[in-house]
Amino acid sequence: MRTVKPMKRVGGWRPVRETRIEIDLRTCRYAYELHEKLKDAFGFPDDYGANWNAFWDYLNDFCGDLESERSIVIHGLSSLSSQLLEYSQGMLEVIRDAEEKYPFVHFSFE
Repeated sequence: MRTVKPMKRVGGWRPVRETRIEIDLRTCRYAYELHEKLKDAFGFPDDYGANWNAFWDYLNDFCGDLESERSIVIHGLSSLSSQLLEYSQGMLEVIRDAEEKYPFVHFSFE
């Protein structure tokens, strides 16, 4: 039986080894909850600024360090309140830009 050691944060980052990252937004009611889900999914450090500029910066760092393809599946976008859905347009812009810059990172929505 193989023992898996807990992943240590490097420079505040939690390593993400999964090639398929799933983010479930269905329980998000507030912007800070949405950012917490993103922070956890990508292993962002505790100093993540919880705004779309910070998301772009940290997602660039995350994608720039990848050595293989990643698939990111976001669940529950359509279940967000109209106000939170409007706020999340910033996330969608960042995702579109990241997909153009990093063709080996694939986002999908379910």
